[in-house]
Amino acid sequence: MTGFPFRAATLVCRASAWLIFVMQCGHARDRQFKFSEPWHQATSTAGRWRRCIVKVSMKSNSMQEKNYASPAESDRYGLVAIAFHWLLALAIVCAFLLGHYMSDLPLSMTRLKLFSWHKWLGVTILALSALRLLWRLSHRPPVDLPMPAWQARAAHLTHGLLYLLFFAVPLAGWAYSSAAGFPIVWFGVLPLPDFVPVDKALAASLKEAHELLANGLALVVLLHLAAALQHQFLNRDGLLQRMLPARR
Repeated sequence: MTGFPFRAATLVCRASAWLIFVMQCGHARDRQFKFSEPWHQATSTAGRWRRCIVKVSMKSNSMQEKNYASPAESDRYGLVAIAFHWLLALAIVCAFLLGHYMSDLPLSMTRLKLFSWHKWLGVTILALSALRLLWRLSHRPPVDLPMPAWQARAAHLTHGLLYLLFFAVPLAGWAYSSAAGFPIVWFGVLPLPDFVPVDKALAASLKEAHELLANGLALVVLLHLAAALQHQFLNRDGLLQRMLPARR
């Protein structure tokens, strides 16, 4: 529904700019406009009007291209950062959906298999988060887009919470699995150490903490997504393109 009002507003702006520019061009000299077509070289009033219309159209097209232009190469994230971002996003969504689905299943081989997949995803998220943080610390991200100060502070706070939860959620799940007496074997190949002792009461507390942190991560991710969509489709500042590979 936002497309039609935006197109209508664009049409009104173009028409207003056309009228204003045509009025200003009424007294312009012929040598101010150089065109190759013979009719553009006319010195009559009609020729001047046609030249004004052509120039207004060119300026409008240039403004439209500028509004929808992709960010410059220096304003984009690098390919490694982009890969980390989308791999983590995919892994987090899969782990969250899988965790909610398997929690309601009765005890069976399918439930145990899904629990193993969930744990593998959690360890993968933890590893990707560590690598992404190391990359972020060694590679400066692009500068912030122009926005109000409170939005910039909220964006930085959201990013900080995301990084914190990237580590807290899988670590709480790992601790819960260790306390419950179920060691993690990553992809069935690499056994991971238990860093808490087997304790049923501790396992119950860690399970609640894991679920609470996971739901908190989901809320922060939704907030992050809403802000990105607001920048992309309302502010139209090209924020989403910064986290996409540049078109060649």
